[in-house]
Amino acid sequence: MRHPLLRRQLEQLSLRPDEPPSAEAWQSFLDRVGGVYTEAYQTRYRLEQELHQSKTMAGELADRPRSSSAGHALSLLDEVPETLFTLAVRDGSFLWLNPAFETLTGWPRSEWIGKPFTSLSLREDRSVAIASIHQVLLGGTTETFRLRLRTRSGDDRSAEMVLKPLLQNGEIVRLLGVIRDNTLHDRIERDLRAAKETAEQASREKSEFLANMSHEIRTPMNGIIGMTGLMLETPLDERQRDFVETIRSSGDTLLTLINDILDFSKVESGKLELENQPFDLRECVAGSLDLVAARAAEKGLRLWSSFSEGCPETVVGDVTRLRQVLVNLLGNSVKFTDAGEVEVRVAAERIGPMRYRLDFSVRDTGVGIPDDRIDRIFESFSQGDPSTTRKFGGTGLGLAISKHLTELMGGRLWAESEVGLGSTFYFNMHTTAAEAAPVSELIDRPSRRIDERLARRLPLRILIADDSVVNQKVARMFLERMGYRADLAANGLEVLDALDRQSYDVVLMDVQMPELDGLETTRRIRRRGEPQPSIIAVTAGAMRGDREKCLAAGMDGYVSKPVQAEELQAALLRCAGLDDEAEALQSDRAPPVDDSKGINLEVLADLHRLRPQVMSGLVSNFLNSAETKVLAIRGAVEGDDPEALEIAAHGLKGSCGTLGAMRMAEVCAELVQAARDDAASGADDLVLRLQHEHQLVRSAFLRQLESWKQAT
Repeated sequence: MRHPLLRRQLEQLSLRPDEPPSAEAWQSFLDRVGGVYTEAYQTRYRLEQELHQSKTMAGELADRPRSSSAGHALSLLDEVPETLFTLAVRDGSFLWLNPAFETLTGWPRSEWIGKPFTSLSLREDRSVAIASIHQVLLGGTTETFRLRLRTRSGDDRSAEMVLKPLLQNGEIVRLLGVIRDNTLHDRIERDLRAAKETAEQASREKSEFLANMSHEIRTPMNGIIGMTGLMLETPLDERQRDFVETIRSSGDTLLTLINDILDFSKVESGKLELENQPFDLRECVAGSLDLVAARAAEKGLRLWSSFSEGCPETVVGDVTRLRQVLVNLLGNSVKFTDAGEVEVRVAAERIGPMRYRLDFSVRDTGVGIPDDRIDRIFESFSQGDPSTTRKFGGTGLGLAISKHLTELMGGRLWAESEVGLGSTFYFNMHTTAAEAAPVSELIDRPSRRIDERLARRLPLRILIADDSVVNQKVARMFLERMGYRADLAANGLEVLDALDRQSYDVVLMDVQMPELDGLETTRRIRRRGEPQPSIIAVTAGAMRGDREKCLAAGMDGYVSKPVQAEELQAALLRCAGLDDEAEALQSDRAPPVDDSKGINLEVLADLHRLRPQVMSGLVSNFLNSAETKVLAIRGAVEGDDPEALEIAAHGLKGSCGTLGAMRMAEVCAELVQAARDDAASGADDLVLRLQHEHQLVRSAFLRQLESWKQAT
């Protein structure tokens, strides 16, 4: 009878136990048995060798005292807070773990000896673990990767893993690993990311809140200004007129304060951009002193300035923002000084070819600031003393804005003070010296035939509806020349609010405004009952069908930008039914004179003759806003955003037309049309043309500013 083992082997070879096998079958059987025997022998030999080495090592460690280097090393590894382990090369199972493993996972080490390392990770991360082990074995390099680990309690732990090969005689005998618990770090990172997103959302909500509040505050303020305008048209004695003028002036001041708050919001959010243009440094300082001179004279203060040798005459920078910082510091010094003087000093240090660092100081002999409060004065909505607001007024925004502005100009702002003796504020900025620009060749033509007594023979209550500050100022200048005092609205909603409060004879309506545009505003006005104002559209008029759309919406007249004084006067005459007089006025208009840069020279000449003291600031404001809008237009085209493109291009078109930058306005009109045709992404050539025209207009306007300065 055959042995059972032999019987099973024969059955595996498909041999019948009761039949003699063939010679080939027996040979195959013997070969297989020999192979199994050889493999078993080799395996036994290797296991005996490893067992012998383990016993030898264990004996050596047992024979050594704990104070030996090996024992000391093991004790140190037990104290390491990170989890340390070794893995077998053949299957990636744990060979050894230090006690930190139990703290990390909650499992006893003994349960994991011999288990594969990959089973410790979450199922979806095991491919990363396997790939990393293979990379260490194949490349012989240290690998760092991240895994999520299972714990005994069921919680996941986020860990960073480091695997390093351990070599013996040039061969990898095992893998050494380190586990760093990153769970807390990742949680903090997630919390920070969530906090950042929350802060960004809060910033967006704050900006929206400020925009809404500015409208809500402007609405009653426009009511105050509008009603005082009506009162000034009634019979008043001298004292009453002085009271009403004070109310109107205070209303204008409050509107300015609203703009300052919005300005602070721009500074805080990093959206404020500086303008770089040549300006006269001494004139900037003198102009800043002029703005606080009246208040200083009331208090009997000496107000003066000095410049060190080597200060350049003309520098490049943002004159508006520099003046804003100076006026803020000077205003504070005058406010907190009851006797003595306020002094401005300017010094310059050359730091390179045509490069300077300008150092400013504003010193006063006022009340001073305590040492423990001097750092707080540059914080938003903060004062040097809790009683300051009650005694002197103010919001505490001025120094915070000034600090941000000086940092934007490449400098810093700080203060030194001594209670009872006064304070000195220091700030600096980096700039480039510039040579004075040549005088413009603008021809001083005879004044137009503007009826400066028109308001007396044709009294009208006029409301200007335009979201552009430049356009508002120009329209007001023309109307003041004719004797009118106009009220302002920045959008269609404010127009409707103004008409709810009082009646107007004429509304000069910009077509495209935020919140509610001119066309829809006109439609809503026409659906109202009596009285109905005359509505004159004020727009660039270069778009196909614009004039027809305005008339279809219910507008009575149409004035094209750039607005000419005679055209505006003619429109007002038509509103009063004096069509013949309007036609006669316009028939005498001389053709516009354009220079090679596409600028109507007569527009700037007429505006300057009307209000020379305002025009420099008006042109500077245009230069500040134009560059920002050109960048916005380019961004809208690159981002294929037709809505943003139309808004930015339309706003720039109006300002260009108002100041006579005709060719630049035409390019803006083409960009508006591209936006309406949903072709923003194909307007790259128009953007290049716009940038070219912008540079030409900018150069011409800067020369014009210099011309006006030298003429005075």
